[in-house]
Amino acid sequence: MLVQNQIFPPLLQYMEPANYKYEEIRSHATQIAAISLTDKEKYKLCSQKLKNLKKTWKLVKKYHIYKHTYEFEIKHTYSLSSIKAIPQLVDALFTGYLSNIERGTINKYTEKTEKDIKSIIELMPESMNCKLASMPDRLEVPPLAVACYNEAIPINIIKYMLKKGANPNITIQLYNPSTDCYAPVKLLVDLKNNLEKERLEKIEGLFKKYGYQD
Repeated sequence: MLVQNQIFPPLLQYMEPANYKYEEIRSHATQIAAISLTDKEKYKLCSQKLKNLKKTWKLVKKYHIYKHTYEFEIKHTYSLSSIKAIPQLVDALFTGYLSNIERGTINKYTEKTEKDIKSIIELMPESMNCKLASMPDRLEVPPLAVACYNEAIPINIIKYMLKKGANPNITIQLYNPSTDCYAPVKLLVDLKNNLEKERLEKIEGLFKKYGYQD
């Protein structure tokens, strides 16, 4: 019993849905609830996990604009490593973005949106790697790029993302009309051609602070 209790906490840490689809979250919650009934120690450990899964469920339900695209990727991709990651973060970061082409599930950015963004990063950290989004002349747009382009997103959220591990050296696929194809370009290089001066200077300063390399 001692060995089992020593193994259980780290094992529970890795009991996360492989894909954050509604039915998988529900299935994991059911399994963890069943484990929690076996003894008091497991109940304590499982209770927080169940609370986190409940929060995750609500966020997945709330930010759903990429649901069908994400589930199509899961269904038609043979390797889990090549799936373009969980889309709830990029969806939340599109909140308030003024575009007829790309948008988030919710139109208006509020303090609640900021809390949701931080919760998504905490509960679903792999969402920072999502590349399902696109923008005019840009493909595989990561969440950090959306946060920078979207002027509704405050600078403190960009800083928070960098502190949590967002890569300031990340690239996007940018369309080149002279070659009629897409090519990788560092995010900051593209931002320099598309952001107003004050916002760009703040973002550039943060990127350099968190490891940007020319």
